[in-house]
Amino acid sequence: MGDISELRGLLFGVSFLGVFTICVLMIPAQLMYAPQYIQNRTSVPNTFDPSDVFYYADNHTITMSNSSASGDFTIGGRTCNYDGWIASNVKYFGLAHYGGTWGIFKWDRHIMTVYDKSGIQISTLKLHMGGELGRMEQVITPAILDNQFLGQTNQSLRTYAKCDHFQFTEVYIWNQSLYALPSQAWDAGNLELVLLIKFDQVNTSFSAWDILGMLLFFQMPDIHWSINLMIALPLWVTFAYIIFITVLRVIGAVFGGGGA
Repeated sequence: MGDISELRGLLFGVSFLGVFTICVLMIPAQLMYAPQYIQNRTSVPNTFDPSDVFYYADNHTITMSNSSASGDFTIGGRTCNYDGWIASNVKYFGLAHYGGTWGIFKWDRHIMTVYDKSGIQISTLKLHMGGELGRMEQVITPAILDNQFLGQTNQSLRTYAKCDHFQFTEVYIWNQSLYALPSQAWDAGNLELVLLIKFDQVNTSFSAWDILGMLLFFQMPDIHWSINLMIALPLWVTFAYIIFITVLRVIGAVFGGGGA
């Protein structure tokens, strides 16, 4: 039990992660987001005016399913979730934002409220009857979208969703020559929701836990997976070895013998 050479791995792992975290935190946020801005400026969706793309920092498109569907996505450095389900032949769709993430783990979920152009809330609070039972959501329905579309004069449908942390613009896109109302396009599975986030709403900072999680779970932004693998693989091997040695020591201390 006097040999503590296996602690060298622990010292290496902790020291490397600490130095790496400090170095990344010292990088100006503008440098980390510059490639995304360039990509957004050169990739112009053909479903709305190109000036919208120059005005916003990032965008994400969701196809409104005519059945139950959910998923996670990232926009402007913020991890979000969409969830759609059907109850009593009525479609419901809600958005949420995770206040914290660490790799594949997420917590502090905030539901996002939807407002019209005048700032009037149009989403309603609904009990989720699928997936996580008992979870409340701020949702929109086909009837809500139809009312908003019929009440606007420029033949476009634009709303806003926000929580306590940030907000983004919602633009609903569909072929209006085929479907007179957004509900009809939604029923056919041909309604797209384009989410747009402004530059001042982008999350330009990462916590130490965010950086460690992205590094270990191969999610570092704008870093090739091969480079991330070369950094993360030795750390996972080190951690596995330390856990193995620790288990052997515990077995040896409790049952006698078998310790490393």
